[in-house]
Amino acid sequence: MSQFSAEDEAELQCLLRQLLKSVKERISGAPSVECAEEILLHLEETDKNFHNYEFVKYLRQYVESTLGAVIEEETDNCTKGDGHVIGSGQDTLVHAVTRRTRESAQYKQMMQTLKQTMMVIVESLINKFEEDQLKKEEMHRKSQHEQSSSHYTDNCSDSDSSFNQSYAFIKQEQLQVISEKLDPSRPIEVRWEALQSLCCAPPSDVLSCESWTGLRRNLSAALADPDLSDKVLRFFAKTFSSSPLNVTREIYTSLVESLESDFMYHKIGFSTESAGVDVNRPDIARLLKQMRLMNDFQKEVTTFWIRHPEKYMEEIIESTLTLLSLHPEHGIGNHGSEKSLDPVHFVSLLDIKATWFTKWMHGYYSRTVVLRLLERKYKSVVSSRRFHKHILLIAELTGKCFYNSSQRSFYSAKELEYAFFVHSLCVLGRLLMYTNGRKLFPIKVRKRRDPVSLTDLVVILINIMYQHPNTSYAIHSTHTALPLPFLLNCRVAWEEVLLDNLLNFAATPKGLLLLQQTGAIHECVTYMFSRFTKKLQVSRCEKFGYGVMVTQVAATAPGIVALHSSGKFVAIVVELWSTLECGREDIRVVHPKSTPMDPIDRSCLKSFVTLVNLLSSPHAVWELLGHQALPNKIEYNLREMPTSIIDVMDRLIVISSDAKIHSLFNYEQSHTFGLRLLSVMCCSLDSLLLLESQYKLSDILLQSQKDNYIIDGLTVERNHLLVRMSVTGGPSERTLPPRALDKGSDPYPWPMFSSYPVPNCYVLDVTKASRSKQGKKLVYFFSMLPFLHFIFFFFSFFKYLFILTLWVLADLVERAVLHLSSSPANCFFSPAEYKGQCQFKGGNNCVPGVRSDRSLTRALLGYLRGGYPGHDWFASTVFLLMGGDVGRSLSLLLRFSRLLPSAFLWPPRVYSSVSTQYSPQAALTAPQQLCWLDQCFWNYLDWPEICQYLATCIILGPDYQVYMCIAVLKHLQQDILQHTQTQDLQVFLKVRSLFMRGVQRLPQNYFKALFSFYH
Repeated sequence: MSQFSAEDEAELQCLLRQLLKSVKERISGAPSVECAEEILLHLEETDKNFHNYEFVKYLRQYVESTLGAVIEEETDNCTKGDGHVIGSGQDTLVHAVTRRTRESAQYKQMMQTLKQTMMVIVESLINKFEEDQLKKEEMHRKSQHEQSSSHYTDNCSDSDSSFNQSYAFIKQEQLQVISEKLDPSRPIEVRWEALQSLCCAPPSDVLSCESWTGLRRNLSAALADPDLSDKVLRFFAKTFSSSPLNVTREIYTSLVESLESDFMYHKIGFSTESAGVDVNRPDIARLLKQMRLMNDFQKEVTTFWIRHPEKYMEEIIESTLTLLSLHPEHGIGNHGSEKSLDPVHFVSLLDIKATWFTKWMHGYYSRTVVLRLLERKYKSVVSSRRFHKHILLIAELTGKCFYNSSQRSFYSAKELEYAFFVHSLCVLGRLLMYTNGRKLFPIKVRKRRDPVSLTDLVVILINIMYQHPNTSYAIHSTHTALPLPFLLNCRVAWEEVLLDNLLNFAATPKGLLLLQQTGAIHECVTYMFSRFTKKLQVSRCEKFGYGVMVTQVAATAPGIVALHSSGKFVAIVVELWSTLECGREDIRVVHPKSTPMDPIDRSCLKSFVTLVNLLSSPHAVWELLGHQALPNKIEYNLREMPTSIIDVMDRLIVISSDAKIHSLFNYEQSHTFGLRLLSVMCCSLDSLLLLESQYKLSDILLQSQKDNYIIDGLTVERNHLLVRMSVTGGPSERTLPPRALDKGSDPYPWPMFSSYPVPNCYVLDVTKASRSKQGKKLVYFFSMLPFLHFIFFFFSFFKYLFILTLWVLADLVERAVLHLSSSPANCFFSPAEYKGQCQFKGGNNCVPGVRSDRSLTRALLGYLRGGYPGHDWFASTVFLLMGGDVGRSLSLLLRFSRLLPSAFLWPPRVYSSVSTQYSPQAALTAPQQLCWLDQCFWNYLDWPEICQYLATCIILGPDYQVYMCIAVLKHLQQDILQHTQTQDLQVFLKVRSLFMRGVQRLPQNYFKALFSFYH
């Protein structure tokens, strides 16, 4: 490798000198040499122009020319797999190539050569710096006499050498002398000379000296001197532009304290006879310059104070609020013949739109501190800004331009108050955009008996706009600050608060019904989804998380329509597809992605649970998939991404062609995901009937089983799903095959379901009940009792209800409904006035095979159901409980339809009565349990237990529907806690069969305790 030539070293030295000159402002404010070194070491992280410096470009080109061939060779070796071992901790190709390159001999030789060359260059620069320093000291001694004789001329220059200012340090003794010379008792010439020397010293050395306290006091005194104020401001400005926050905060607080002293102990105002303020007046001009420097720093400090401790920022904010909280009565030199000016008057003239406050309130880091200080210590900044006192002044000044592009030197009293008003309006508008800002109201205003509430303030502003509807509120030039933007900001804030409160309604069934009836459901869901996509936390107004509210909303047809229109489903499906098919990382890795061991990978579990929540209700399935055909395309583009639930059905569930199989990168994993989702959806029998009738799912799954000659994960999953879809019954009436293969010689001993009929091992034998003599005697005994005694005995022997045969239960239910419907006091609904001949042929001996009875039954049930989209599982349960007797079933249903319990036990009946797609039973239980109640616990309980549940709720009242659900949840308490931790509780509640015997093992008085508690 060739060494650097003399010309190369000279060029490199020049480039390094340019680099140091570019960053001199950064390193000149460093408090020590070590800090300056740290700034240079981390320059690439903090300087956005780092890679544009010529020195950096030169080094990059040198590295590429030296190591380019080595990098290419190592890249080829890694990609071709030449036998080199890549460490387990370095998975990517870049890491491997980087490690090998740094271990190469070429790299080590390059670093040695570069190090030796840079040592020579740096030593040359140091020598040059020392020569320049000697020249500067000599020139400084020659110019001392000239500076003292013409102290109004600024001869301090930093253009002699690029390193003079960056690396010049001042001794503590010199600063002590400067501090003594700045004492107010010294002559003006001596103080001017001291300020001149101070301007040439590094600010970090000045603030770290032992005499800083006295120097700071003397600088504040110099600010009040018209002859020295500009020179002090020059030193302050230099410090602001080249020093870190821990240095500038000291200067800023000194400037603010000096201004505070001026307003406290001097008369700042104008006589009432002059009717205005001349900004060329010396005292006004001096304060405006100081205020201008303060305001400039306020607007720039937000860009870097987040990188420093919060106490520095808090000190700056608190000193500012202290200054702005001053008012004329705080001073000691006010007279009635003069009109006093506040600090806010000066800030308003310089920054009428309150840009400084807007920037302070923009970031959460600083906004929190501002609002906390306003609430605790400086609420007077808001309450006494004379905004409320002069608010009606805008009515006189609307349409007048007090600011224009030309230079002005005089402002009338009304124009000053107008500027004050607009500046205050912008500050208040910004405060009211945030919740904690609105909490500052109501505020106590001087000379007003009652506090001013937020409503009072808005009413005043609206009245002004109403009284002057045609008046332009615009201010000429770039200074535009109006009540209108304020009101718009308030309106946006209020809308957000309102939607937050309305979202709280969405967490409860009754509240959700109110949102649907008022038409606010769409706005609320759209707002909730917008907050969710921005990853914002749930508002304090909302007691539940987004997951609970989304699940609750998705349980109803209007809610699912609102979710669909908000874009929620598109986002969920796209996220699912990105995780399932595209993977989480789009980078080239040496090792391939590991094959997931679980049927549903952990990365997809969140999407799976979200879809289960959204599709748990048959109303959601109907709205999203009803009357929609599958695309079934001939060819699928690999880059085509699904965006809807029908696309998920087409691409992941109903895979009926080779084109769909070839369109998936992870066919087995993706199809397993779809089958698991379909399995949970089909737990709702209404959803199962809809999907089966539209897409012939059983035929497609059976055909897939026939085409598959091996037993794999998909075959086992389809076998489980087919049995679940084809066999109806409780845990003792059907057996569902497992979803996983066992270890051993026979991994899957269960028969495959590939054609009808279903294998016998999946359908368990059920003992048929017969009419016994004991049952007849029990029915006769109950028939002889008065109804109240009958209810008492039934309630007392409720725990032993399972010993009753089904025909005994049928007789008891029939007698109870007959007695209740015969009393007008118990009839909540009007009798069904079915137009037509309701003649039940054969009386109680009708069978469901008679054609005339079938048409009559369909017509009457259709009237009672009133267009309910799902199947009537309650009527089906009653029909089977009555032994298939059509006449007996219809008679009981007609009588029961008049009773209030029918609104809770018979969803189709209340659908026709209330003209809504929202069942009152939803107000009793969570959405996960609606599947239990809508289908009368079919596929969850055994048939005798379903009949016992129905008889209990009809005889004892619909409250026992709630008690039943509570008892089931109590029985499943440990399982619920476990599945809550594994985040699959919703899936567990949907697919878990229930054992009534477990509920019966609860304490003997459990249902009585529930009855007493809820009454």
